[in-house]
Amino acid sequence: MTRHGTTGEKPWECFQATEQGVLGVLPQQAFELADWKAVRVHPYQYVQFEKTYYSLPQRYVGHRLCLRADARQIELYDEGFSLIKCFPRQSGRRRVSDPADFPVHIQTMMNSYSVRQIREQARGVGPDTTRYLETLLTPHAMQNLRKAMGILSLAEKHSPQLVETAARQALAASIFHYKGFRALLEAPQTERPIPLSSETRPFIRSGDYFTHTPNSSDPLLHENTPSDQAT
Repeated sequence: MTRHGTTGEKPWECFQATEQGVLGVLPQQAFELADWKAVRVHPYQYVQFEKTYYSLPQRYVGHRLCLRADARQIELYDEGFSLIKCFPRQSGRRRVSDPADFPVHIQTMMNSYSVRQIREQARGVGPDTTRYLETLLTPHAMQNLRKAMGILSLAEKHSPQLVETAARQALAASIFHYKGFRALLEAPQTERPIPLSSETRPFIRSGDYFTHTPNSSDPLLHENTPSDQAT
């Protein structure tokens, strides 16, 4: 084996003699790539990563933190790189809230009878509607209580499937007001088939009714042919 031009040693022999014995054991888990980002805690106690907001205790408002994001979770560290909070990573426009992060009076509002009743009604519609209304109510439950009640009143007039679709669209577009949600509910109505009365239905024909493919035995094919006209 050729000797190294600088050390004058044969690389393989050098590795076996001095380097191989000090190598550590490979880790059990493969190295996981992660994104790091400096974030500031907003006055309403959230930090933003991509399109999702994650809550933090009030004492961190105005502070700059380090956010680590991998495929599974979000980790938030203070300036000394001490771990503050972890959240399962979410996607899309939504708020991920820990009620314990907010002052006691806000926690009380979120646990009040009115808000609990809204949550129960939303769960009866579906998970997307529940997530949408919880995002609307957190952290300003009493300010947005009337909006939530109005949206639930709309949900009573439409199918759960349509309400769930509108909730997903509203979350993605950050639409958190009555008129906007109503517009999402009503927009698909124009795409539905026009209702037909029992009197109209008998007159409906499929496309095949208007398609005629004659065969060779059809007598209409032999009427007024050029040969007949010549004679």
